[in-house]
Amino acid sequence: MKSLEFLIFLGPPGSGKGTQAEILTNKLNFIHLSIGDLLRENIVNNTELGKLASKYVKSGELVPDELIIDLMDSFITELKNESNVSGIILDGFPRTINQATALENKIKQLNVNIKAVLNLDISDQEILNRLAGRGREDDKPELIKNRLKVYRNQTEPLLEFYKERSLLDTIDGDQSESDVSNAIFNILKAEVA
Repeated sequence: MKSLEFLIFLGPPGSGKGTQAEILTNKLNFIHLSIGDLLRENIVNNTELGKLASKYVKSGELVPDELIIDLMDSFITELKNESNVSGIILDGFPRTINQATALENKIKQLNVNIKAVLNLDISDQEILNRLAGRGREDDKPELIKNRLKVYRNQTEPLLEFYKERSLLDTIDGDQSESDVSNAIFNILKAEVA
């Protein structure tokens, strides 16, 4: 069984996780797994999971851990069978300590290791500026504020979780897209060296 590597992106909504994950995907032969995209796909296709997730997404709440873990579990297991993939960039997962612990257990079963956890640190004002221009259903100002509150309460504790495991690197997400990319590449070169 071949070994896969994970890169985990943390950061509040609008911090540039998806953008940076796409840039890295093209350079590293990794697959970009956005939990948000996977959820939206399930909602659009009206799957059982999509129906359950829809009510949480519409209110700006996090989808419950069990649903997310099931979604991830099937995706990662499928991916292990694809020989041409060297890793997965996780964007939007884990979002809670419970999810991070479930991921650790899954990693042990699947012979996967975490290469790095990259935290894109960004000011609330910059987030509001960026998301205002996206025009997605969940990017209305009141929902953004709720999503930020949920992020601070439920996801920020992960920073300490991964820091304790010596996996966390924090990047200034307020800088330009190319500066953020360069900072990420420098971290990953150091991880490889």
